[in-house]
Amino acid sequence: MTKKKIAIYNGQLYMGGIERVLINYLEKLALEPELDITLIVKENIPEKNVFASEVPKNIKVEYIKSEELCRKTEGYRKNKKNLISRLMYQWSLFYERVVTRKWVKEYFEKNRFDVIVDFDMSLMKYVDEIKNQDIVAWAHFTLKGKKKKRQEMYKTKFKKYRNIVLICDDMKSEFEEMYPEFKEKGIRIYNPMDFNTILKKSEDTKELSKEELELLKDDYFIGVSRLVGGKNRVAMVEIYSELKKRGRKEKLYILGDGPDRENIEKKIKELNLEKDILLLGQKKNPFPWMKNAKLFLHTSMGEGLPTV
Repeated sequence: MTKKKIAIYNGQLYMGGIERVLINYLEKLALEPELDITLIVKENIPEKNVFASEVPKNIKVEYIKSEELCRKTEGYRKNKKNLISRLMYQWSLFYERVVTRKWVKEYFEKNRFDVIVDFDMSLMKYVDEIKNQDIVAWAHFTLKGKKKKRQEMYKTKFKKYRNIVLICDDMKSEFEEMYPEFKEKGIRIYNPMDFNTILKKSEDTKELSKEELELLKDDYFIGVSRLVGGKNRVAMVEIYSELKKRGRKEKLYILGDGPDRENIEKKIKELNLEKDILLLGQKKNPFPWMKNAKLFLHTSMGEGLPTV
C-alpha cells in the first residue's frame, strides 16, 4: 500500500489554542495506517515547546531552526533595554528569516508531499519557495481584524494555496466577502474537541505542588492564553483594577507566557496589584485551574472560534 504523504507546518508547539487543536488532529491522524505524516516546526526551545511530548511517536518531527539559534535570539529579546542587545535582536530576527527561507526552499525541493498543511498560516511568508505542491492554509483567526497590509498580503498569497480552511461559518462568510475571487477555495471545518479528555484532565491535580493546590482553593477569576499583544492582557489587568474598586474580592490568575509578559507585569506594578494578580506561566494542563475559577475572562482583540 502506498501511503499518502502529508506535511503539517506549525511555527511552534508552545501552549496555545492553535497548538492544542493541532495535537488533537495529530492524535487522530496518527491512527490512520495509510498516512505518512511529517510535522514541521520552526521554533526549537524544548522547554517552551510543551506540546512536543504529546506528538504521537509515529509522526516524524522536523525543526527548521537550531536550538542554539533560537536561544541566542531569545537572549537578545530578554535584554532589549540594552541598545546593543536591541540591535542584535533585530539582526537575529533578520538572520532567522534568511535561515527559514533557505530551509523551506531546500527541504521541499528534496521532499514531495501529497499535501502540505500550513496550520497556523505562518508558512505564508515563505510559500513562494515551494514549487508544484498542493498547499492548504488553516485560518484560526478573523481576517478582518488584521492590519490592511496583512490583508493585502493574504490576497497575494492565497493564490498559492489549493484551499483555505475556516473554522466557523462567520469566518467563511467573512472570507468570501473579503476575497470573493477565492470563494471556491474556502472550506469550513470546526475545531475538534475531545470533551471526555477535557473533563478527565480537569480532575487531574497530581502534577500540582502544595502551593498550587492551595491557590486552587482561593476565590479567583482566570484568563488563559499566550501572552501576546493581541490577547490584550494589559487591558484585563486594567479591567480587574476597576472591578477591585467596585468591591470584588477575588484574585486574578493569568495562565500563559509570551513576549507581552513584561508589559503585563509593568501594568500590575503600576496599579499596585502584585498581591492580587498572579502570572502563573504556562501550564500543560490548564483545566483544573479553569474548572475551579469563579469566572473565565477573555479580552482578545480578535479570534476565529477561540478554543480556550
